Amino acid sequence: VRFSWETIVNDGNIGLLERLPLELAKKAAGKEDEEVTKQLVGAAGLNTTNFKTANQNLLSGNPVLSLESLEAAIVQANTQTYNGRQATPLSRFVLVVPQSLELTAKKILAIQQVRQEITVGDTVTSTVSGNPIASSIQIVVNPWIKKIYNNSAADKFWFLLPVPSDTLNPGVVLGFLRGYEAPELRVKANGGLYLGGGAVPAREGSFDNDDFEMRIRHIATGGFLLPTGTVASTGAAA
Repeated sequence: VRFSWETIVNDGNIGLLERLPLELAKKAAGKEDEEVTKQLVGAAGLNTTNFKTANQNLLSGNPVLSLESLEAAIVQANTQTYNGRQATPLSRFVLVVPQSLELTAKKILAIQQVRQEITVGDTVTSTVSGNPIASSIQIVVNPWIKKIYNNSAADKFWFLLPVPSDTLNPGVVLGFLRGYEAPELRVKANGGLYLGGGAVPAREGSFDNDDFEMRIRHIATGGFLLPTGTVASTGAAA
């Protein structure tokens, strides 16, 4: 990002130079979220390379988000096989939803009593139990689902993923270059030297054209390791 010396001098009221490093750091964090979310969705919709019937991680019928569909997703996540082997059972999951499903997800996990009635002949049996999944799931609201797949259909997408700390092979990961995990901010220090001695600060403008330059370098990419423990639904109920 380049600024003229005149812009620097007149920046007192706006404070752009002071705010720019924070904004660049936010952009870097957003890039991390974007790269991870690309493992879930693409510009055309669900990432069908990672979520498909062959991977046993696409929920049958693509049901809408509900208590029943979440229970089915947990069962499916714990009965998958990979390379002919049964998946290691999981007890904790992350429910990833777009902003449009945030309240729905919170309402589901806030359910305190579940009533079930079974009729056999003339006998009706009624049972009341607690919420069987509330303690197993934490909600993650991900606005990048809609940013990447800019379609109203994305408002119904939801994903169940294993908590990374509970498994050796989490489905979705974020990767960095070793030793470069954090964003790197630099300024171009080529102000030259004062005639009387001493280096000219970068904000006084470069020696060549009186400008001030700042840059950020951040390298990150998302990856999909294993389908086991992951389940997706487009919520299209089809």
